[in-house]
Amino acid sequence: METWCHSETTEVPLMTKLVLKNMIWFCETLSSFLDLYAHILERFSRSLLALRNESLTLLYDIHPGYSTPVMEEHTKLIDCLSEPSS
Repeated sequence: METWCHSETTEVPLMTKLVLKNMIWFCETLSSFLDLYAHILERFSRSLLALRNESLTLLYDIHPGYSTPVMEEHTKLIDCLSEPSS
């Protein structure tokens, strides 16, 4: 009776070789696809963050009532610096 643990060389059936080869190819392809997908998601999230920051800046410029105390201090400083000196 022959077993898989037998120390002699056992011929692997062709079908098993083909299945294993296809599984390895599939895993490599999937890995490449996931790497690309992760890269796209990272760039997309960075773009959304930048867009959000620009939108908030525009919102504060259009509606001064939404400004924070820090922004108010910056505005006062800019106003003070932009006044002509006497």
